[in-house]
Amino acid sequence: PKTMDPIEVAENIKTLKVQKGKDIEIFTVGYGRSGDTHLDEETLKDIASEGVDTYKNTTDPDELRDFFEASLTSD
Repeated sequence: PKTMDPIEVAENIKTLKVQKGKDIEIFTVGYGRSGDTHLDEETLKDIASEGVDTYKNTTDPDELRDFFEASLTSD
């Protein structure tokens, strides 16, 4: 399978949203501590900015679940 750049994927989704007039939301989550070398927060924020600009960082599993539940029920 071809590996795609995550920013390119987000831009393609944004283009599709405009072309099709669809409401496509992109939510990204960084699960880990800010500044962790394994957590690329800048890329996650860039991806989120192609959608509704929703980025969340957490180390708490309950907070992570709550974020996704709220994301799925938001209008």
